[in-house]
Amino acid sequence: MADIFKRVNPGDLITADLINTIMEELNMVAAPGKVRVPKLFGYSLSQAKSILTAPSVGLVTGVIIATDGQRIYPENRDALEMPVLNQVPVPGEVATVGSSVDILIAAQVSEDDIPTVPEHSVTGMNPPDGARANQRVIVIGENFQEPYHRNTVYFDELYGTTPKLGSSTTGLIVDVPPNIPGLPKDVKVAVQSYGVTKYLPKLYAIETEAQEPELKIESWEPLTRVRVGETLNITGSGFSDNYSENKITFIYRPKKDLTFTVNGKSINDAPGDLKTVSLTVPDFPKEMSPATTGTQYDVTIHIGDDTTHVAMGMNIQIRPKLT
Repeated sequence: MADIFKRVNPGDLITADLINTIMEELNMVAAPGKVRVPKLFGYSLSQAKSILTAPSVGLVTGVIIATDGQRIYPENRDALEMPVLNQVPVPGEVATVGSSVDILIAAQVSEDDIPTVPEHSVTGMNPPDGARANQRVIVIGENFQEPYHRNTVYFDELYGTTPKLGSSTTGLIVDVPPNIPGLPKDVKVAVQSYGVTKYLPKLYAIETEAQEPELKIESWEPLTRVRVGETLNITGSGFSDNYSENKITFIYRPKKDLTFTVNGKSINDAPGDLKTVSLTVPDFPKEMSPATTGTQYDVTIHIGDDTTHVAMGMNIQIRPKLT
């Protein structure tokens, strides 16, 4: 609502919509026990129920109907993963705490029509014991969907994040949302993949955001491909001012246990709190040399000998030197 209530300057048009919105907000303040209905579209029925019943919302689930006309009862657990397509009251409408929201979900398909897809699981996190808001982490599991951006990672149901470059079927790289309220606290972590939501077996501790910039890779140049011997510029936060302390590791995608680490060659300021570390793409050992047509490498950065904090989420194609 912050954009709606920006300062009105002389000559600005004051519309009926603006006045009605202001009146609605005043009514909310003057009438305790009122709440705005959250948007449920696209969430699974299971997630929608959790959103409605959260203490900050305080609504309940009303009648649930599928698009084939079937009424969904609480004992129908198979319907919990079906996406919400519509709701009454509509999102943003003011409702009384404790009132119900009716939901329309997609119809369940018959078992004969269900394609065979891998069953994914969420088994752990890196770092394993907890993280800070805005910190980059890896959600560990099995059979995550390809391509990686079709998965969604949820922190406490409401904060959906899209995995970053470098993610795989066994590890999804994401930033912990910075706007989780009530930190520090333990949160539920879940991955929605193939339309199904699976949860980390235990709660995950999230601390408040650090005062210093988190170690992250934000962008790089060239963006898609580079040759051995050429300059690669990586921009991010948390880099060391001592350029050689920035350790850049190349991970050979065809065989990820093959890695090669080099030092930064220079460091320069970038807009905001960002810095750009530059390096020369190295001659790799024979077993991880790029193919003539190019090979994909994941790239990470850590500082000095500290390998517990690693900037991830970068991937680039590398080609041999021109001869």
